[in-house]
Amino acid sequence: MGARAAARAGAAPRPDPGYAVCMARGSVAVLACAATVAGCSDRAPAPAPDRGRDAAASGAPAAGEPAPATAVPPDGAGPRATVTPGDHATSIEFVGWTAAGDRFALRVAHGYDDGSAGRNWVEIVRVVDAATGAETARYRGERIAGDEVAADDPLSAVWNGARPAAAWRAFRRHTPLVAQVPALASARGWRIAAAARDDPPAGSRFAWTERDGRIETRWWNIDADPTRLGRRPAGGAPAVTLVAERDSVRHELMDVQPPWSYADVADAGGTRVDGVITAYWSPGGDRAVIVVSHAVRGADREHGPLVDATWAAVALAPAP
Repeated sequence: MGARAAARAGAAPRPDPGYAVCMARGSVAVLACAATVAGCSDRAPAPAPDRGRDAAASGAPAAGEPAPATAVPPDGAGPRATVTPGDHATSIEFVGWTAAGDRFALRVAHGYDDGSAGRNWVEIVRVVDAATGAETARYRGERIAGDEVAADDPLSAVWNGARPAAAWRAFRRHTPLVAQVPALASARGWRIAAAARDDPPAGSRFAWTERDGRIETRWWNIDADPTRLGRRPAGGAPAVTLVAERDSVRHELMDVQPPWSYADVADAGGTRVDGVITAYWSPGGDRAVIVVSHAVRGADREHGPLVDATWAAVALAPAP
């Protein structure tokens, strides 16, 4: 499903007793099992990745530019973990792994499409080396540019630097991709879970739950009263730490949090932030692509909703 369809189908996670709730005064980190959460069968793959302005800069990284990898030391004897962070975008959709598990493809969108003369939207398909995080190929998906968009706009450069859509179709014919479904557990026995890292700013609440093979987060009770402009609670967004577990081995992989502060969300008119964390395991079960999406609810903005998406590649391999 493309970004446009996902935007139409987007459904926000609902707070319910199955959530592990962290309150501003102290925290209760009780990770809920999916079996304890009732209903919610109408979930969409991401928290409404609408065609809104992404939180990061509107441009995309240069083709082939690798992201720095972080080696996570093991908590004990056994496998090690390597995490390679990706870039930010408006929306990210996992496409699939190669059969060998050495590359994966992502459908990535930047910019916004609000129907105005300044609308500026680009969607590309990126093929990424799983070991290094370097982009090995970039293909065109969709480009929308309003009359006010300059010819030398950064998103136009992204589009012009990508290969034609016909080349992507040829790649798919010669390189079959395995379209994995989101899953927190791998065939190798690894399991990704979330743990509380810190408390949310005073007065707000933060929660998460596991559901349908993914982790859903919610940061809510944010005071968007315009009369409190400039007097918001201090502090950034709350975070969870993703961990990989197998038997007695446990690795802390990465912290996940919305890229906005309390003031950012409230001053934009937002009252809550919904997030979805999904993992797509390689056919061998020892690598995963983690896709993280966040969306501010209730914000009144000129160019669409306040959204952000990012990804990271995780490798879990035997120690040398």
